[in-house]
This record gives sequence, C-alpha cells and structure tokens, in this order.
Amino acid sequence: MAKLQRNAGFQNKAPFSAYKITNKLFRSADNDLHPALRYIRRSLRREWWWQLALALALAALPVLLCWWLSRAGYEWAPAVLLLSAPGLRWLVQLVRKPAPQHHRLWELLFHNPLKIVWVYSVRTQVIPFGFYLWETGLMVFKLNDGDEISIAIPARKLKVVSRFLNKLLPHATFGYSPERQKLFEENPAQLVKPD
Repeated sequence: MAKLQRNAGFQNKAPFSAYKITNKLFRSADNDLHPALRYIRRSLRREWWWQLALALALAALPVLLCWWLSRAGYEWAPAVLLLSAPGLRWLVQLVRKPAPQHHRLWELLFHNPLKIVWVYSVRTQVIPFGFYLWETGLMVFKLNDGDEISIAIPARKLKVVSRFLNKLLPHATFGYSPERQKLFEENPAQLVKPD
C-alpha cells in the first residue's frame, strides 16, 4: 500500500523531453490561429510524423537485416546497407523542413492563396454489413498549375474548415461536381470566380 501511495504523486519533472521539444517546435503558435487553421496544422503535423516514422523504418530495416545476415555468416551482408540510402535521404529532407511551417499548402494559404482555384471535401463512411464503424474526411485543394494537395481532416471538422476557407479564399470555387472536374482538366483558371 505504501508503494502505491509513494508512486501516485509521481510527475515527470525532467527539464528536457522529446514531448516538450516537439511542443516548442510545432505548437508554439497554435493558440493564435483560427480553429480551422489549427485543424489544418494538426493534419499537416500528423502527415509529417507518419512520413518520419516511415523514413525511419526504411532506414532502420536494412541495418537490422544486415546485422541478421552477418550473424548468419553471409559475407555480402554489408551491401544490404545500401538499401537504407533512400530512407536516410528522406529522413534528412523531413528534418530540414519540419511541417507544417514549410508544407506547400501552408505556404500557399499564407503567402500565395490565389494559386488555389478549387477546394472540396470528401467524407468517407466505413459501414461494413450496415454497421457504422467510423468516417474519415479529406480536404482537396486544386491549384492553378493543375496540381492537387489533399490532407486528412476529421470528418466532423470538415464543415468548420470549409467555412473558414470560403472566407479566406473568396476567389476559389468550393464543392465537387463532375462539371467542375471537367473544367479543371481543361483549364484550371476557369474555376476562379470573377471579382
């Protein structure tokens, strides 16, 4: 019983931790942002973390494979280390440009919003055999050069983000239709609303 009481009040008092450092890097300006921009920022941050995890796996798996093959007696095992080069390259690129500050979408929203000509959202519901499990949201940004950027946003927050973007991007067309898709494929500039 005494052991439980002694550990019940334990708190992490470490001056530096990975959590505190990432909070400083990525969440420093979150309180100053509109809630819709916070959702976009979180989505970009989540994407960056997933890419970082995948890059680490691509860099570490060949190293583990090399270690395992060298223990098994294969002399050519160090050649497997060459397979970690793409993962290391990707890892360096991710660390150099932490998201979302340097993500293309973030820079477009703040510095060059006229390049975004069409925005729509996609809501996907997962309902196998009639049982509702969950739903996901995707916000798609089409650019005037024919490119597209899509980010995952919680489905219940899509409306908030869409309303905010409608005010932020008054020149852009909102909502999906096959006619708009055809116009975008012909000439993306046709989707810009006249002043």
